[in-house]
Amino acid sequence: MKTPIGSSTIDHNVDHTTDSMERIKNFVEQIPIYNPLSDLSKAYRNPLATFAVAFWMALMPLSVLGQLLVWFNPFLWPYWLWINMDSAPVKGGRVLPWVRNWTIWKYFKSYFPVNIVKEVDLPSDTNYLFAAHPHGILPLGLWCNFATEANHISEEFPGINFSLCTLESNFTIPFLRDLMLSLGILPVSEESIRYVLEKTGVHGREKGKASAIIDVVGGSAESLDVQPGRARLTLKKRTGFARIAIETGSDLVPVFTFGENEMFYQVDNPRGSWLRFIQETLKTLIGMSPTLFWGVSIKGPDWGFLPMQVPLTSVVGRPIKVQKMEKATDEAIENLKAQYIRELKALYDRHKDTYAKDRKEELDIVQ
Repeated sequence: MKTPIGSSTIDHNVDHTTDSMERIKNFVEQIPIYNPLSDLSKAYRNPLATFAVAFWMALMPLSVLGQLLVWFNPFLWPYWLWINMDSAPVKGGRVLPWVRNWTIWKYFKSYFPVNIVKEVDLPSDTNYLFAAHPHGILPLGLWCNFATEANHISEEFPGINFSLCTLESNFTIPFLRDLMLSLGILPVSEESIRYVLEKTGVHGREKGKASAIIDVVGGSAESLDVQPGRARLTLKKRTGFARIAIETGSDLVPVFTFGENEMFYQVDNPRGSWLRFIQETLKTLIGMSPTLFWGVSIKGPDWGFLPMQVPLTSVVGRPIKVQKMEKATDEAIENLKAQYIRELKALYDRHKDTYAKDRKEELDIVQ
């Protein structure tokens, strides 16, 4: 015998179903939908660009796994021994032009996009030290412009070989170090920088060629002040770049990459906070500043670790002529540094209304 179903039971089930459908509808409405007009959705139209940037972001964790593989695989121990004996990082690197021309860097460039603007032509009759700001969470604009040929840097500045500098510790990581060396990236050490500026370029065997070092002067300490809409630079106590420029006779060139600070958000860490204290302590202990940041996901504008798609524009300023001294005096260093700061601020002011229209603060040298 079938159990009769009363009308009240039917009404209850209908109400329950209606409530469930309403909850599902509300949930679906909260799911970010792809909008082809949204700047954050450009990656949907070019999945290869998203892959290129995701590949870059994955380089460090993948390389750490590679390091574990080398440590625990006896067949790879000779490679580990060779890493510790290889002098290429401090002897000008081991550039492979075909790696700098990989197609993946073109897609990497298109994700943001990345551009480079030069204020003047640079002759190839002297070596250069490019002093670059800001560091950002990750200096992706500088990587794309100076470590690859995505923007045809060798055609923009003919006769000049570029070497971007990064943390020395990166050159102890298997596989990652070899990629960086093939791109012309070098350790940000005095030995490495001096070798390039004193023994290559106009001082080398290849006539008509100059060398340029790109030094991100603020370093990882500058990344602790990153927030979209502001440009706070770590520069007040930095003098090494000026001293090396004087003692190697290399012209000093200010570089500012607009958009570098706009790619990620960072957990608020004002000076004097416990978080800032921990970050600065770790910087002292391990040589790098750990940051708590986020961007967008691989699917679009959701929370994730891909950078936001904002234009990155590296502006290369006018060179400051440097008079070589065997031993730079404190006065000469301070004078050159002051001139550099004036030129950097002037460069920023000339271009801020074009490339930083939505800024919340003006350029500020905080330490």
